Amino acid sequence: MGSVHQFKRQGDHQDMSRPNGPGTGEGADLDPSVRIGLLKAMMLSRTLERACCELNPRWFPAEGEEGVIAGAFFGLRDDDTMAPHYRGPFLAYAIRGADLSRLVGQALGKANGYARGRALGFTGPAAMGIVPWVAGDLGTTIGVATGCALGFSYEGSDRVTVCSFGDGTTNRGDFHEALNLASVWKLPIVYVCQHNQYSISLHASEVLPIEQISVRASGYGMPGLTVDGNDVFAVHSAVRDAVAR
Repeated sequence: MGSVHQFKRQGDHQDMSRPNGPGTGEGADLDPSVRIGLLKAMMLSRTLERACCELNPRWFPAEGEEGVIAGAFFGLRDDDTMAPHYRGPFLAYAIRGADLSRLVGQALGKANGYARGRALGFTGPAAMGIVPWVAGDLGTTIGVATGCALGFSYEGSDRVTVCSFGDGTTNRGDFHEALNLASVWKLPIVYVCQHNQYSISLHASEVLPIEQISVRASGYGMPGLTVDGNDVFAVHSAVRDAVAR
């Protein structure tokens, strides 16, 4: 798995919206091996999601969001931190080498799951540099992920955190507080919004006064960019450039 370029310590927000925003390119500069790896990651994510949905009717599906998930997390260094959204988190764990059967067991609350049925279904193994979901409340992982970036800043290292979440979570106080802190202290974190147009059952038009969530980044003095979430190469290029920035 190739490494993402190194970066300066600066907070970034990337809004991976679906069809509305201007794209950032087709990733023409990506190495063929990276392109193949991204496509394999998307296929793995789709397979995992279908299995979990088929076996657990209460699963939060992420089918159709594979481009954002794979594009955001594929290629990060092993010492970087991932903080995946509760939709599609298993790909992040799989990228780090988690056992697929145990991940599915986790989704079903089985004894062979990593938490042996004692934690939320979309968590995975500890000690993989991945922020786990330990509460049902939205937005809590954003604060933890930003705290990881703060730790990297204190260390003076070139490690980075990539944190993903849904469009509904951007209305939570955790989101705004984290972005403000990351911008003021120039923390090495990239925020990725999986904008699927719905906050559970409410359409984005009912809860958001804006079409592109990325414009909220300007309120905190950080760059914001919207790309087509179905274009995995564009997503990966955008996150790579944000990490390098």
